[in-house]
Amino acid sequence: MMQFYYKKIYLICAGYFTDDVSDYLSKDPVLTNCFGKQNLASQLTRSRFGSRLDEITLRQLYKITCALRKRIYSVVQPPRILLV
Repeated sequence: MMQFYYKKIYLICAGYFTDDVSDYLSKDPVLTNCFGKQNLASQLTRSRFGSRLDEITLRQLYKITCALRKRIYSVVQPPRILLV
């Protein structure tokens, strides 16, 4: 289950906000390397996964999302330096 969630996060970070690119990116070398697999889930598999989520799972995913968001927003950018 977590593979689907992590893949969704990576897709969003890469600028892909819909699942229709899942088939194309299921063999993407960067994504497959991140997960240590040769192939990732197809769009059909992701759709089936999404339709089977129950209330408990959705609450768990929401907690994970909140934790990740909190961690991401806690990163402090270093001061900018202008090199001339």
